[in-house]
Order: sequence, then structure tokens, then C-alpha cells
Amino acid sequence: MAQKIQETQGIPYIAAIPVGARSMKLWLNKINGYMNSNKALAEVPEKTSLRREEKVLLLGDPVLTLGIYRFLREMLGFHQIELALYAPFHSLREWYNQAVPLIMANGLGDCQRPEIHLFSDREQWLELASGCDIIIGDSTFNISGALSDKIWINITDPSLYAGEKEMNDKYLFFGKKGAAWLETKYIGKNLYK
Repeated sequence: MAQKIQETQGIPYIAAIPVGARSMKLWLNKINGYMNSNKALAEVPEKTSLRREEKVLLLGDPVLTLGIYRFLREMLGFHQIELALYAPFHSLREWYNQAVPLIMANGLGDCQRPEIHLFSDREQWLELASGCDIIIGDSTFNISGALSDKIWINITDPSLYAGEKEMNDKYLFFGKKGAAWLETKYIGKNLYK
């Protein structure tokens, strides 16, 4: 719908939720540009020069996870990051195939695009998850502890819980801790060297 409005009315849209200071400042500068604002552009932090080799799998809706992807890549130095989307229905797979490229083009800017995997059953999920070191997503998908050898960073998926499920450590996905939580919560669990 947003794309249609942009095409017919010339009103731009922004997709994806920014995570971290760099993404937020790029987002603010983009908004200022759309509004022809005279506000000074925000100074954007540089990308990290770190290059981490652990493979990360982000699980969840791309509007919610692409900001995390960009943060992990640009600020923490992870370069092997893939996105997994649970799509048990044909209509949902069609939707993701249409929407994800638009969301990525609008929400990632010049950041390299992640590889996207759609899965619809337990076997596909376990095969996909077995090849990674770190999983960031709803731990509901940690089926019977089958992925206990992985570092699991639990972020509740609001599409499953309407944004209301609270996790054990009192972090709400729509809370205000954001990237700072992701940066500090897992020190000592191989997220940092």
C-alpha cells in the first residue's frame, strides 16, 4: 500500500525499524530530506572495521529484523547473517516474496542484502538453524531443545504474541532498550571477543 501511495501520490515511505545510533541517525537524515527540513543533518557514526566469522541467523518478520541485521553488520562486524521467515501458508510465502525486496531496498540503504530463507515445517527449520552459530529470534522455535548447542538470543516475535509476551529478563521487543540491550546482554556469550 505504501509503495502504491508513493507511485501515485509521490509520498515517500520508510520501511524497517532502525536499531542503534548509526541507523537511527541515517533514518532521521532521510526523514529530514523527505521533509526538506533546514535542520542540520545528524552526524552518523562510522561502521566498525571488525569482521566476525560467526554465522548469525535472524528469525522473524523483516520489518522488525532488518534493523537488527544492519546493526549486527555495520556496528558489531558480523558478516555472515541470514534471515529466516516462518511461512507455513502459500499466501504468506507470496507476501514475503513481494514485500521483502521492497522492505530491504527501503530499509537497508547501501547495506548488503541478507540471504532470505522461507521455511514452513520443523525439518526445514532444523536444517536451516543447524548451520549457524547464533540465532536471534523467538525461542518458541527452539523445538524440544534440539538447538541447545546454539547461542540463542531470544527476541519475542510480535506476530506470534501481538507484542505482549514478556520474556524472563523483562525485555519487551517494543521496549526502549533496543541496540544497547543487544550490545550488553550477551557479553561473555561469544557475541564479543
